[in-house]
Amino acid sequence: KLFRRSEDSSINDIAHCVNAGQVPEIPEPDGRTRTDAYFIARPDAVSAAQLVESLVADQIPNKFNIPSSEIWVLTPSNRGPLGVQALNGMLQQSLNPMEQLDSEQLITVGDHTFRLRDRVCQRVNNYQIDPNGVFNGDVGTISSVDRQNESLKVELWDGRLIEYQRKDLSQLALGYALTVHRSQGSEVPCVVLTLHESHYTLLERQLIYTAITRAKKLLIIVGSKKALALACRRTNASRRLTNLRDRIIS
Repeated sequence: KLFRRSEDSSINDIAHCVNAGQVPEIPEPDGRTRTDAYFIARPDAVSAAQLVESLVADQIPNKFNIPSSEIWVLTPSNRGPLGVQALNGMLQQSLNPMEQLDSEQLITVGDHTFRLRDRVCQRVNNYQIDPNGVFNGDVGTISSVDRQNESLKVELWDGRLIEYQRKDLSQLALGYALTVHRSQGSEVPCVVLTLHESHYTLLERQLIYTAITRAKKLLIIVGSKKALALACRRTNASRRLTNLRDRIIS
């Protein structure tokens, strides 16, 4: 069941279509059609990533009056130009540039340099850090950094303020872009979803349905129509069989 959208929402229609294994008709933005869901074709992965950055940092806030803080970028994969790692690096620099901060507002853990005001995501369940627990997929914003004690505080989307000591920092990752899997259970005003043929082995119906139904007000899909069609038509079981066949052939 879908919640908190109007009955005539295109997001609802698209979700029902995908759930039935059909490929939805999603309009491209033309400046005239006003709806709550759009598809923008960008077959080239690098070009698609650059467009995602522009949408989140500029176009959606200005054209739809939805701030960047209420936009989630979802993608099937961790790797590649349209994976979580690359998109997070790009979006961090665009939305929270290093040049606006001093060294006391930064803290480095392994491969991650967290900055004051960064959006971050919890990667594992932690029942000790807070009486109510912090769970895989919880998202928040870094509200303070204590370089001397190597700790920071994160204000979660539910309003709780969580203090992370050095030993807990490895449980955090940047949260500007998330895998679809990690976004399960959450709903946000706007979702920008990347679907590309480079995600081939991960594309399937339940994944795209999950991503679409995270969006409450606006959904924008960026990528390849071929990838969209494949995701709509393939179930998780058929995807596993296809991947097994490909491994046997190779």
